[in-house]
Amino acid sequence: MALNMRQRSYRYKDTVLPQHLVEKHRRWDMTDYILYDHFTSVFFRKISSEEDFWDEVYLYKLLKSRAESFCDNVAKKVQTNLTREVYSFARRDYSLDLDPRPWGQPFKIRAIDCLIRQLDTRVHRNIFKVRQYPELCTSPNITRKWVPDTGLFDIKWDQSTLHIDKIYCQPIDPAYDVPLKVLTRPKMYMWKF
Repeated sequence: MALNMRQRSYRYKDTVLPQHLVEKHRRWDMTDYILYDHFTSVFFRKISSEEDFWDEVYLYKLLKSRAESFCDNVAKKVQTNLTREVYSFARRDYSLDLDPRPWGQPFKIRAIDCLIRQLDTRVHRNIFKVRQYPELCTSPNITRKWVPDTGLFDIKWDQSTLHIDKIYCQPIDPAYDVPLKVLTRPKMYMWKF
């Protein structure tokens, strides 16, 4: 479970273009090249004036590696029994302490944080929707119709129909800002169990 999902490979990632195409593109998109060259130069000038820049980069990479390893271990643990592990992580505050000093303040990454960041985008959207509009779950002025075999409510609200899983109407855990029950469902994650 990588912290940086953009590290995936793609088909043409390592393709080397012929020099004549690069030059043609440079002429065609000259403004972008001028801006890129200017700001790249400014960036590297500023880096070279910072004495400890590379020390900070090294520490960043070290902390990122530790966080990735921690989250990978969390992912392995939940493979055996997702529901049990989610509630276990929440009860005992299973976490990793990281200290980026002198460039930042110490902080902690909790196992639940690793799981939350792996939730599918639509799951985050529904959590925020219910958090912003709690009346979706409770208001008598909103029509909620249970759709059998789907686990979803059809909600009539402001002339539109929303499809909200009843799980989003569970109480939000104040420590983690999400309903923990959401974290116990394998279908909620970007990765497969």
